[in-house]
Amino acid sequence: MDTTSVLETEPSPARPRAFNLGDAMIFIAASAAALSYVASAAEQRFMLSRWNPGYSIWAGLGIDQGLRGFLHTLWLDLRNRQGLNYLVVSFAAQMFSITLGCWSLALPIVRLRKPRPPAVEALMQPGAIVGVAVAVGLWARLTLEWAYVEIAQQLGESIWGVGVALAWSFLVASRKWRAEASWMDRLGRAMGACWMASIPLFWWLA
Repeated sequence: MDTTSVLETEPSPARPRAFNLGDAMIFIAASAAALSYVASAAEQRFMLSRWNPGYSIWAGLGIDQGLRGFLHTLWLDLRNRQGLNYLVVSFAAQMFSITLGCWSLALPIVRLRKPRPPAVEALMQPGAIVGVAVAVGLWARLTLEWAYVEIAQQLGESIWGVGVALAWSFLVASRKWRAEASWMDRLGRAMGACWMASIPLFWWLA
């Protein structure tokens, strides 16, 4: 039995749209937005706190002590949630989250470009709904912060993955899972899987 045929249904009414210049421009704009935010975060986290002439990056990472020293320093930093190694790991996770978030928000825009199925049907596909779930999660978090409502930090950091899990659960429970055999929906499903897989990481980092 073909697993792909179970997860994917043929799109209706038109054939899947091929990747084109318009799609590339949308993702380039999303990448530029992510890069801008990441550069600002890097300056705040590294340049102003660690990267100065009197500080040895290699010593902070433990690399100057060889592989064994690096692994020992890495283990201590991650266990105690402090030190340069922990800072690097947490920043990499933040960079991943920002980039994935910007691409996820770009997905519904790409999906709604013609030719496409009816808008409601297109936005209910598992790939496109990832962007919707991320947008709703962003709106909810900003609203709570604006209203000075405190939530658990673990939930705040993993809200994107939780939102995707809930959105996909809704599609499955309501029997509206209509995966499309196209690059758009497959890319969205891959992003959704990354969001859910990142829940333990962001829960731990928080």
